[in-house]
Amino acid sequence: MAEAAAAKVGAQADNGAVLVNLLLHSLGIAVLPIAGYFGSLNYIWKGNTIFAALTAVVVANVVFVSFIMQAYKEHKAEQAALQSTASEKKSQ
Repeated sequence: MAEAAAAKVGAQADNGAVLVNLLLHSLGIAVLPIAGYFGSLNYIWKGNTIFAALTAVVVANVVFVSFIMQAYKEHKAEQAALQSTASEKKSQ
């Protein structure tokens, strides 16, 4: 019973971390490209809207890539944990 409760708490903590990660990346994809556009429009490109738009596209892609890398890292860690528990069960 205690093992099941501990597993449930661990699963809830993992789900909470995934939710926080999703919310941070969602906020990043909503705010950072707009901030990058207007920031680069006024301070880097001096009014050139094409380069400012390209900056916003690059920023959006950086956020997407960071989300994908984070998801891949979590998946890889999860697979390693499953393999280690499977090997422990086989050795018992």
